[in-house]
Amino acid sequence: ERITIYRNSYFLRLRECFTHEFRGLHNALGDDMFNHFVWSYLQAYPSTSYTLNELGAQFPSFLEQGLEDSLNGESPDWWQLFIIDVAKYERAYVDTYNGEGHEELESVGAIFDVSFIPSPALRLLQLRFSIADCIHAFQNNDFDAIPDPNETNYVLTRKNYRVSVVEMEDDEFHLLEKWLNEPEVECPKEYQDRWERLGICYVE
Repeated sequence: ERITIYRNSYFLRLRECFTHEFRGLHNALGDDMFNHFVWSYLQAYPSTSYTLNELGAQFPSFLEQGLEDSLNGESPDWWQLFIIDVAKYERAYVDTYNGEGHEELESVGAIFDVSFIPSPALRLLQLRFSIADCIHAFQNNDFDAIPDPNETNYVLTRKNYRVSVVEMEDDEFHLLEKWLNEPEVECPKEYQDRWERLGICYVE
């Protein structure tokens, strides 16, 4: 009985972490379904770290894989895709908030000899819905603001210890991806000032 009490209390503590991290998702799914997904996830990805910051790292991909497995080749409904996007967005926001920023790294280089360095806080997301437009409503149990499907590029970063979310057009987003994925590529000159101002990069 004591072990059962401890086990249940431990699960409730972990569930509380998920509820805080995925508040919009929890409100959208309701207690029963949310608890089911959290419990199933914890069986597959039990906590192995001294910190709970990484506990939900695989939760969006776990939900996405579970959806794919359940469809048996059929096309998902729009609301199922929307739920996955909510989970991806909320997790990316938490990662950006808890992760490393460039607040302590930023410095002013010589005026003619500067290097633009990507912020370690960067998270890039391509979603099927404009989640940033409705996430605060979802987190407050307001479901009247569900957007129509609209492929959207998001860049999340942290500057001065504040998370910011930038929506980008395809051309700029793909240039940023190229710069991040190919170290030999220089920061595009036409975006250097804008990206530094937004906290996407800093000057070293």
